[in-house]
Amino acid sequence: MKIFQVTRENLSDFQDLYVEFFRELRGKQGWGFNEGELKREAKEYFERGDLIFIAYKDEPAGFIRLSSREGCYWIEELFIKPKFRGQGMGKALVKRAEEEVKKHDDALYLYVLPQDKDAIAFWKKMGYRIVNTIELMKDLSDEKVPLRTIEILGEEFKIFK
Repeated sequence: MKIFQVTRENLSDFQDLYVEFFRELRGKQGWGFNEGELKREAKEYFERGDLIFIAYKDEPAGFIRLSSREGCYWIEELFIKPKFRGQGMGKALVKRAEEEVKKHDDALYLYVLPQDKDAIAFWKKMGYRIVNTIELMKDLSDEKVPLRTIEILGEEFKIFK
């Protein structure tokens, strides 16, 4: 496995992985997506200077994308193709991203959905701590959006189906 920062030469690999990430995510959510729009979005992230690294194992296998906002670095997405999962690529991409961020800052942040127990376990294993973010929503429409209730830390949370 090799990890490279995204350049103009491998930008199309990132764009393809980005589309695959959303194909999987939107499939789980039951939503559609526009491939061309996602490729344009991926290119915009590259052009604005987001840190993006790709792992290769005979082919593009996964990526991590970081942005900088309000003086902090944020992990926006981490994606590994299903056939490459469980081989340490996610950990390697995170470590590579951390090395780069350490040149500029002392902390790295990310958001995880509270119901994504696997992601929370992964990030905690990587040394990340839960800091305190709760997202709230009030449905102001006449048509009520179907919500599902889950319990986290002894509290009931409503989430979109």
